[in-house]
Amino acid sequence: LNYIDTGGSDRSYPPTVSFLRPGYIAHRCDQLQIGEQLTHVNNIAVQDLTHDEVLSILRNAGTEVSLRVEYDLNQPYFLWPPNSMRKCTDITLERDQDGFGLTLRGGAYGPDKNKSRPITITNIRIGGPAHKEGRLRVGDRILCINGVDVFSATLATAQKLLDETVHIVNLTVEYSVAVFENLHKESGPLIIELEKRPETDFGVRLKVEAQKVGSLSKRMILVDSITAASTADRSEIIDVEKTPKRKEEKGH
Repeated sequence: LNYIDTGGSDRSYPPTVSFLRPGYIAHRCDQLQIGEQLTHVNNIAVQDLTHDEVLSILRNAGTEVSLRVEYDLNQPYFLWPPNSMRKCTDITLERDQDGFGLTLRGGAYGPDKNKSRPITITNIRIGGPAHKEGRLRVGDRILCINGVDVFSATLATAQKLLDETVHIVNLTVEYSVAVFENLHKESGPLIIELEKRPETDFGVRLKVEAQKVGSLSKRMILVDSITAASTADRSEIIDVEKTPKRKEEKGH
C-alpha cells in the first residue's frame, strides 16, 4: 500500500492516514486522503488498538486490503462559497491505468440526514485525467455520472459508477461562480486579475472587431467566448462581448 498510519490507543489520536507515498497503490487508487481516520482493516475494528497492533494487521492483510475510514463533514470543500451563484456543465474524462484521478466524498446518509452531503470532489491527483483536463476543482459537486443522477445517491453508488466505467466518463458538474455585487455600479476601465493554473488556460477566446465610436471606426478587442467551468467562467466579471482593458496574470 505504501501509506503511513499514525495514531492508536497508545497515542493521543486515533489511527490516521498521515502520508500517501506518490506513485504507490494507496495514492493512485484515489480512495484515501491524508487526515482521514482508519476504523477497520478487512472488517477488523482498529479504533481501540495500539499503533503497533494496527501496523501488524496492515502488514498481514494480504494482497487485497479493505479499509474503512471516517472523514470530517465540516471540511471547507463541503461548504458553498459566500457571494456566489451556481452553474453546471458536462466534463468528459478518459480513464488512465489507475482511474480518473479524483476523490469523491459526501453522499446521502439514510440514518441521519444531517450527515448527508452532496457528492463532492475533495482531491484531484496531480498528473491524473481530472488534473490534465484542467477545469475541475476541489469543491465541485457531481450531479450525474454517465447520465445517472447521483444528487441523492450514496457515496458507494457514485464510486461504483466511476469504478465500472472502463474508458470514458461524462460528469455533470455543479460549480460556483464568484458574484461581485457592486460590479455593475462601476464605470470605466476595470483591471481583472485571473489566477493562472499551470495545467490549463484562462478559458477566454478573444476577437477583433471594428466598431463605430461616434463618427470614428475603431478596432476593438472583445471577448468572443468563455469555456464552461474555466478560470474565466468562475467569475462573473468577464462576459462575452465585453472589452478587456487590461489583463494581469497572477502566477499559481
